[in-house]
Amino acid sequence: MRESFLKKNLIRIFSGVCLFFSLLFFPWWITTLASLLFLFRFEGCYEILFIAFIADSLYGRPLLYFFNLNIGFFLGAFLSFVAISYLKRYTVFPRTI
Repeated sequence: MRESFLKKNLIRIFSGVCLFFSLLFFPWWITTLASLLFLFRFEGCYEILFIAFIADSLYGRPLLYFFNLNIGFFLGAFLSFVAISYLKRYTVFPRTI
């Protein structure tokens, strides 16, 4: 039981680090696709919101609709997080890991 828990956490940490490096070194669309895959794969992945906040801090442009705040990627990540969390309740995925 402990090995399975440790293996899942190590995979999640490694995936989060890869996601962070994709934010720094790859185009935005690769990071977006990787974030969506991360959301589908792991349960309650709040790391996405942290990554989105960093992305907006580094690369964001002010949006006039939101009082010149840099929240475009964060807002998209939050909405994706809520939608995928809701949809995962009604979707069955095979558990391989």
